Amino acid sequence: MGEIDLNNIYLNIDKNNDEIKSDSNYQSRITKAVYKDPALKEILNSIPKIFTETEGSKVKLEDGWAVLVIENLLEVSDKLETSLGYENYQIYIYRKAYWKILNETLFRCFLSQVAFKCGIPLQLAKKASTSEHLFSQFTFDASLFLKDQNSKTHKINLANGTFHIGFGESNEVSELKPHNKEDNLKYQLSFCYDPTAKAPLFTKYLNRVLPDLDSQKILAEYIAYTLTKKMKLEKILILYGSGSNGKSVLFEIIMALLGKENVTNFAMESLCDERGYHRVHIESKLLNYASESGGKINIQNFKKLVSGEPIEARSPHKEPIIIDDYCKFMVNANKLPEIEHTEAFFRRQLILGFNQKISDEEKDIHLASKIIKDELSGVFNIVLEGLNRLILQQGFSKSTVAEQDLIKYKGETNSVSLFIDEENWKKSTNTRIKLKELYFNYRTYCTESGQRPFSQANFSKRLTELNFEVQHKSTNNYTFVWIEKIIFPNENDPFLELVENAHKK
Repeated sequence: MGEIDLNNIYLNIDKNNDEIKSDSNYQSRITKAVYKDPALKEILNSIPKIFTETEGSKVKLEDGWAVLVIENLLEVSDKLETSLGYENYQIYIYRKAYWKILNETLFRCFLSQVAFKCGIPLQLAKKASTSEHLFSQFTFDASLFLKDQNSKTHKINLANGTFHIGFGESNEVSELKPHNKEDNLKYQLSFCYDPTAKAPLFTKYLNRVLPDLDSQKILAEYIAYTLTKKMKLEKILILYGSGSNGKSVLFEIIMALLGKENVTNFAMESLCDERGYHRVHIESKLLNYASESGGKINIQNFKKLVSGEPIEARSPHKEPIIIDDYCKFMVNANKLPEIEHTEAFFRRQLILGFNQKISDEEKDIHLASKIIKDELSGVFNIVLEGLNRLILQQGFSKSTVAEQDLIKYKGETNSVSLFIDEENWKKSTNTRIKLKELYFNYRTYCTESGQRPFSQANFSKRLTELNFEVQHKSTNNYTFVWIEKIIFPNENDPFLELVENAHKK
């Protein structure tokens, strides 16, 4: 323990700073900001003084005083069941039910107040260097969330407790348990778990807008999937259909069910870009529910996100971080995006078509509000049934309608397939055409039809996937495609001369 002469400290603090306001003004300003947060206010009011003043302007401080201040803070917050923690450059506070992010600037002000309450002189406590020293010590002492990768339980945080449901080799009975900070949950749903709750309005709505029962199962299962951290199903859900088809009602219901604070709404192309600025905001979220997506998507980042793999993210002017605890993905689309796809892209998609048209006479503009007001607990029970199916099946239910939609989407987004069909090309055993000439014709077709063309290399690859024979680097080092065009009577086709002059086997 050593003695510090505060007169010297004050002199060094003030000699180059004419802007420091009176102690009372400083206390009032900081206290007002901190005391707006009830949990921080409760902690601050409970902090005991641990440093004892001696005569005059001297105080005895233990070596490593920042350690003592932070230990005092963490002990008090734990006793109040408002524990504090730090993970991946974020400050968290446990608010008796779940961990919530705290604003860093507010928290640094709070640390200054904690130091003052512990007995650190005000003029020293309010120094930026003191706050920085305390913050650095806090990040070391309050490290959070050593994730239990071996847990065999899904945990869903509701207003009246945490619902536990075992999976895999777990023998845990599905039940509601009291909230527990050790569950490390960073969200809370706004409604109570009620096993007897029903959702007749929601069920009627689903039967009208999504009449295929297997598609309804997939929808419930995907919403359940957003509430899991242990399942790696690697799927994005796309709800598509133009016009008045009920998608907007579902959007409102899902936003209310999961909570707006737990959902982001970034476009997929923004989340998949190389900068990573948008990705930093999806950490700890349950769902990113996007609207129309038509821009260019980085396929590699798309695959990482949908697969839940660790991925780089960053805030402007800050160091990049790696996030691995982030949301699932849904997209509302009036039409399916026309971008260059791969099989890996298609494997990660679930597509549900909303093809039922709702007339103005049939519309109930208050339907979503009614369901949100009275049926969220019942909707959750439908979702819970979906989770049970996911666990038993280890995957999503099969729907013939959904599978047909995916097949159709593949055809519609594969401009090579459309080119072959609409321009009347077929496989040939005796006629071949130079790849570069066929590719030129393909690009012309894409320009005229508003399609996005593949590169020549990918064009060749897609032809092979369609079972056309592509003969690489043959005569005169050209690549040929064994293909011919179907010419109907009286058809005047500008490509006919090319076909007639094509090389023969």
